[in-house]
Amino acid sequence: MEVSEIVAIILTLAKYLVIGGTILLSVFILIALLKPLPKHTSKQDEIQEE
Repeated sequence: MEVSEIVAIILTLAKYLVIGGTILLSVFILIALLKPLPKHTSKQDEIQEE
């Protein structure tokens, strides 16, 4: 493989990583906005209450 091919592959992977990361961040932000959880409530407390 030539160096230019390797660089092109790395750039393509990096582009997909950035796009995927942006989508994941957007999803997490949407979830946080749609159902805000109290910060003082931990997962263990929620399990004990059920």
